Amino acid sequence: MTRTPTLDRIIDFGTTDQASGTIACVDGAILGVYANSLVHSLPMADSQGPYSHLEVVVPEGIEPPEAGWIINRDDRWRGYVEADTIRALVISHGGEAAA
Repeated sequence: MTRTPTLDRIIDFGTTDQASGTIACVDGAILGVYANSLVHSLPMADSQGPYSHLEVVVPEGIEPPEAGWIINRDDRWRGYVEADTIRALVISHGGEAAA
């Protein structure tokens, strides 16, 4: 199984700032994955993991899965996205890069 330690930490504990939600993939894709009371995640609380749905920012040029995504004003994809869908996206980009 492909390891996703940063995503697992975010699911369990949420994020406190932009840096704590950065996931670098093996192929160079950088995803922003966030979970806390100020973003589109479930539950909508701080440090109340596990989170079932998270907010995701995907750089332009990365094609997100079809379901569960909305586009925002800066042309990056966000939404209440299921954790397993995010895991599949990370894996499709080679998994998380070694820290």
